Amino acid sequence: MQPAKADLERSVVTYKNNHLKILYPMKVYKTNEIKNIALLGSKGSGKTTLAESMIYECGVIKRRGTIDAKNTVSDYFPVEKEYGYSVFSTVFNAE
Repeated sequence: MQPAKADLERSVVTYKNNHLKILYPMKVYKTNEIKNIALLGSKGSGKTTLAESMIYECGVIKRRGTIDAKNTVSDYFPVEKEYGYSVFSTVFNAE
């Protein structure tokens, strides 16, 4: 049985072993309710730490990662863990 299209538009879905699994319902927003923020700064200015704190305070993650511990949400590629700084851009969603 396939879920209704409206259900899929409001949910995060994943496929595992060719089975559809709805992870959690997503809230529907109007475009005037969405705010996009870009964190820009030089190396070592705290962009990753700020992003980690923001998603922690919004309840997206249960604990803050640190660059020294190599367990931040945004720096997950091996090259980022090895170098100790972000190489790629990362997108976060928080309420």
